[in-house]
Parts: sequence; C-alpha cells; structure tokens
Amino acid sequence: PEGIPERNELINYTLTRDLPKGGVLKKTHLRKAPLVKFGEDVRITFRRGNLEITTLGRVLETGFYGDTVRVRVGSTGKVIRARVVGEGEVAVEGFY
Repeated sequence: PEGIPERNELINYTLTRDLPKGGVLKKTHLRKAPLVKFGEDVRITFRRGNLEITTLGRVLETGFYGDTVRVRVGSTGKVIRARVVGEGEVAVEGFY
C-alpha cells in the first residue's frame, strides 16, 4: 500500500494502537520511533572477524536503526561511536 514503509524499513516504526487480527495496516497506525534514546543503558557488541565481545554502556545520543551514535562504555568510561543495530543495542565493527 502507498505510504507504508517497506518491510525492512519497519524496524524504525512502532504501532500507535493495537491492530486487530486480520486488520489492515495503515500509515496512521505507525509512528517512527528511535531504537536507542539519550541516557539509556545499551548493550554494546564489539565484533572483529570471529571475535565478539559484549558489554554495557550508556548512549549519549538518540538514534534510529543504522545511525552512528556516541556511547559511554560502562567498564572504562571511554566514549566511542557505535552503530544502532536493534532496540537498546549498538555494535562496533573492526575495533582496535
């Protein structure tokens, strides 16, 4: 339907009200919502090749899927840049 985002773009949207079973999804049912919000705790995943390390941090910017945001790593206090990959989740690829 016209005006409704493609399926792979829906990750940035949330329903504004319940949709009954068999109901038709309309643009008025959706609103764009960030996946991480300023001040929230997030899970940070560092990936390089087959190595993956996960820790906690606090996001310093609000962001949508695919955005790069600043995050303070909880264990070190260091501020890094990471990509938003899910609700409350960011990732760093090819870290040093």
